[in-house]
Amino acid sequence: MRIVVLFFLVIMLPSCTIFESSDLEASYIHFVRPEVSTIIGEGANTHNIKDLWIEMDGDNLGVYPIERTVPFLPENDPAKIFIFPGIKNNGIQTDAVIYPFYNWVEIDRSFVPNQVDIMQLDFEYRSDTKFSFIEDFEGNHVFTRDQDDDPDSFLTVEEVDGSNVGVLTLTEEHPQLGVSNSFNYSDIPLDGRAVYLELDYKNNVPFEIGIIGFVSETQDFTNVKIILTPKEDWNKIYIDFTEDVNLSQLSAYRIVFASVLEPDQAGEQKVFIDNVKLVHF
Repeated sequence: MRIVVLFFLVIMLPSCTIFESSDLEASYIHFVRPEVSTIIGEGANTHNIKDLWIEMDGDNLGVYPIERTVPFLPENDPAKIFIFPGIKNNGIQTDAVIYPFYNWVEIDRSFVPNQVDIMQLDFEYRSDTKFSFIEDFEGNHVFTRDQDDDPDSFLTVEEVDGSNVGVLTLTEEHPQLGVSNSFNYSDIPLDGRAVYLELDYKNNVPFEIGIIGFVSETQDFTNVKIILTPKEDWNKIYIDFTEDVNLSQLSAYRIVFASVLEPDQAGEQKVFIDNVKLVHF
């Protein structure tokens, strides 16, 4: 793992109350926005890491938002720090968790009391992460199965901000649209191991994301997991399907996207999606 570390001049900061009873002097790390590095077969490096879960010398220092200065009292020299990347599960701000598929970063170093070190962390996918599919819409895409009652509505590909993305377009002629993967994925674990869908999106109309379980050649089971409200700018979400597949225990699954025209909303209604990954162990 690569860690970019920059040093600032010594800055004297007021001690926090929790350190007042200690003879040790606090040191500080300011964590700028982290990066995620990917290799071939792991897709794009977009991420939405929101928090850092930090341990030092076996002690839990707590959870800190990114781009925050963290005070600490290193008792060992050098100190050993483990930093785990945190996300908002299913986009819920109150549901902060460690993302299981990104590796942690380990730092072994000496710190100078009262000095602020500036660090940019570079996370990577764990080597045991499996990708059922990765879709970036740069070639033939996998979302070709019709899931609505309109045979003439389907996902299209457009160039947006310099790259191809998948688009769901709702019109009065085609007021509903639902698509899923062209085939079922039978490699999904059903024993409680983590199963997530990663997705970049922006939209001016609400849309649903769900999972379809294969029952037989003539029967499927659909579970709508989440409804995403409009986002003017690109956003990344991590959707946790672990419990869904663990409870259903079906032999194979695929992902479904669906939306319905908002009758009171003027103008073209679209959902843009990109960098879709179904990941698990």
